[in-house]
Amino acid sequence: MCPTPSFPPGNSGAEDFHAVLDAVGSDKAAILAHGDVGPLALLFAAMHPERVSALTLFNTAARWMRDEDYPTGFTPAELDAVLEIFARSTGTPEFQALFAPSMASDPEYLALAAKITRSAATPRNITAQWNYILRYQDVRSALPLISAPTLVLHSRDNIWIDGSLSRFLAEHIEGATFRELPGADLTPRPNGRHPSPAPPGRGHLPRRRFGPARRSGPMSLCGGGCRLL
Repeated sequence: MCPTPSFPPGNSGAEDFHAVLDAVGSDKAAILAHGDVGPLALLFAAMHPERVSALTLFNTAARWMRDEDYPTGFTPAELDAVLEIFARSTGTPEFQALFAPSMASDPEYLALAAKITRSAATPRNITAQWNYILRYQDVRSALPLISAPTLVLHSRDNIWIDGSLSRFLAEHIEGATFRELPGADLTPRPNGRHPSPAPPGRGHLPRRRFGPARRSGPMSLCGGGCRLL
C-alpha cells in the first residue's frame, strides 16, 4: 500500500473551476463532471451558485467509503482490492478496457489511452492519489447547499461505482433527477455512442427545468473528468 501523500484539500481543487471560467471569459457555466472530479464540482456548485447554471453528474459520488451513517460505497477490503488493481495495471491497455468496456476491441484506442495515463503520472503516484481520494473524500455536507438544476446519471453495468452512490446524490440534492443509462463505461461516451438524455430544456427533468447554459467562452476540459458547457 502506498503511503497517503499530501494533497490539497477539496475546496482548493474546487477553486480551480474559477480559474477555468475566468480564462474562457465565462461568468456562468453548466458543468458536467464524472468520477473523482464529481465531488469537486459539487463543492464548487455549493460554494459559488452564482457561477453554475446547471450540474450534470456521471458515475460519481459524494463519498466513496462506507461509514456508520453511509451504508454504501467501498468496504476497506474492497478498497484495498481496487488499489491493488491500480498498482498492478495502471497504464496498460487491459486497465483502460476496465474503464471503457465498449472500447475493449479497439486496440488503437486502448494503446493511446494507456499512453496518456503513463504520461500523466507513475503507477505509484496514481495509486497514492486514488488511495487519498477514495479513502478520504467526503462532500456530503455540500449537497443541501446546491441550488443549480442537477441531473445525476449512472451507467448500469459499470463495475466500479454502485448505483446507490449516484442515487444518494439525487436524493440529497434538492430537485435533482436520477437517470440510469445502459452500458458499462465509466466515463461519458468514449466511443461516441453512449446514450444521452434529451437536450437541456427539452423536458427530460420533470421536477426542474434544466435550462441551457450561458457561455461567453469556448468549451473547456478540466482535469479530464469535467466539462464546462
